[in-house]
Amino acid sequence: MIKDEKDNIESDPTLLLVSAGRIDFTKEEESAEMKKLTNAGVQTFLKHGKAKFRAVGKSASYRALKACIMTKGELSKRGEQFLVDPSFVVIDFGENKRSGINLELVKVDRSNNIID
Repeated sequence: MIKDEKDNIESDPTLLLVSAGRIDFTKEEESAEMKKLTNAGVQTFLKHGKAKFRAVGKSASYRALKACIMTKGELSKRGEQFLVDPSFVVIDFGENKRSGINLELVKVDRSNNIID
């Protein structure tokens, strides 16, 4: 599914924008950054019942996927029930449109019905 993004990213408290990071990060710095992103995903999910990781570009997409997997692990440890809904998104940068990914963790009940 491809979503055309026309929403205001500032109005969505569940949206976590993931950047490519810095190429000069040490392994320890990268690990610390991923832990921060994971914690943000967990806290957002617990507060709102969902969390969305959004990225444009291969490095940012890799980091978003990694953060989503790490967040999934932390939420599973807490006994949370959820689904991961991946999708493509078209992002408008003025005169330039780029496609990106959206990885959404959505709270569900035991029958896998989405809880709003």
